[in-house]
Amino acid sequence: MLEEELYEPMRMWLEQYMIDNYKGYEIITTDCHSERLDRVLAKYDIVKEQANGVDIQIDVLGIARKQGKVKLVFIEAKKTKLTLRDLGQLWAYCKLVDPEEAFLLTSADLGSLRKLIAGFKREDLLDFGNGKIIKKMKNSFLCVGSFLLAASFFTSCTEDKDWSGGLKNSDLVFQTYLPTEGAKGTELSIRGNNFGEDISQVQVWVNEKEAEVISVTSSM
Repeated sequence: MLEEELYEPMRMWLEQYMIDNYKGYEIITTDCHSERLDRVLAKYDIVKEQANGVDIQIDVLGIARKQGKVKLVFIEAKKTKLTLRDLGQLWAYCKLVDPEEAFLLTSADLGSLRKLIAGFKREDLLDFGNGKIIKKMKNSFLCVGSFLLAASFFTSCTEDKDWSGGLKNSDLVFQTYLPTEGAKGTELSIRGNNFGEDISQVQVWVNEKEAEVISVTSSM
């Protein structure tokens, strides 16, 4: 799979994510990997001084707009295992423009970032913000077929793995997850279709830690 093939599934996921999480806002999502950020924003009459004349190219951009207030969401896409260089690229964009949220997504694996963030407890590497409000970049991997899972959790899947009922991972459909935030021990509901009914075949991680799967149905 080419990296460019990831953009549309990611854009579709981001659109639904923002509809669910930015109530009352006008939501715009666009694949803008081949165009400078300032030029993309200009199309929507948005000016970000920090981005003007700077070679920032975001793979997928989300815009939430309401009564003159604008919030940006970045997605940086990779088809290879994630590295510190990948994180550094998105971090630099975030430090310059200060988006509301930022996602570093890969169709492969978390790679060396898993060890840095989970093993060495360096979640501070995800921090950005204006000094008063600290935000965190979110990193994850996704399996692209019709199954798309992002944000701060992921499922384990491989290209040809059989799931309950003879389903392949390409049959899986992810819609959303609720709640989008919570304290340790919060029960998380992942909604979609074709998850299978064999609980032993389903794995979920939250913030790099494997979560207990309580139940699973083919459609939930």
